[in-house]
Amino acid sequence: GSSRAGHGDLRMTGMNMASLAKMIQSALHKPVVDGTAIEGRFDLSLKYDEARPESLLEQLRQCGFDFEPAKLPTEYLVVTKK
Repeated sequence: GSSRAGHGDLRMTGMNMASLAKMIQSALHKPVVDGTAIEGRFDLSLKYDEARPESLLEQLRQCGFDFEPAKLPTEYLVVTKK
């Protein structure tokens, strides 16, 4: 699959939901987790207002997705010195 996001344009071809979550995370600059349980690969193309990153969520809602804030445990990889 392939994907491209930026300048108010999001395009995915043959990508899974985890990839979509990563693209949303990149646009919103906040953690996003796939909680859909949707399997398989799909294509998606949409435009949003880059000056208002939340408009990406509005566009995705029109595609049938929903979003909810959640508090989840976070695992970190810590870099240390030998």
